[in-house]
Amino acid sequence: MDPRVWPGGLLIKGEVAGTWRRADTTMTVQPWRRLSPAERDAVAAEVQTLPIPGMRGRIVLRWDDRS
Repeated sequence: MDPRVWPGGLLIKGEVAGTWRRADTTMTVQPWRRLSPAERDAVAAEVQTLPIPGMRGRIVLRWDDRS
């Protein structure tokens, strides 16, 4: 099984607000706009609930804020 998933859309309140990519246990989120602290917290919480087959432990969230 390929450990990478390329890419997915970051959906916030019905708006596509960026992308996400996963490589093994690291999830990289690249927002296209500045996210509020509450939005960032919600994304981080959801990342930890993703059902990834064979995953052991927690997912590492990495923010790529190049905007």
